[in-house]
Amino acid sequence: MTPVKCKEMVCALLEDSEFNTAIDQIITNQYVSNMLEDTDYDKYIPRAVLSIAITKEYERFKPVSEIGIAIEEHIRKALSM
Repeated sequence: MTPVKCKEMVCALLEDSEFNTAIDQIITNQYVSNMLEDTDYDKYIPRAVLSIAITKEYERFKPVSEIGIAIEEHIRKALSM
C-alpha cells in the first residue's frame, strides 16, 4: 500500500464515521453552548471538541483483532520515539 492509498482509506473511514454527528452533538450541548458565548475560550473550545469527538469515535474504530491491536501499539510506540 502506498502512503497516498493509506490516506485515501483513512479519509474514507472518516467520511463513513459518525464523526460530524459527534461534533454536532458536542457543540449543541447546553453546557458547551454556554461556553461558546464566552470569548475568553474561543481558542480552546475547538480543540477540546475535536479531542472529545475523536475519543468518542475511537470506541467505534479501535482494533478488535489481536493483529490490529498489535499494529496500533507498534505505531504508537514508533511515533513516541
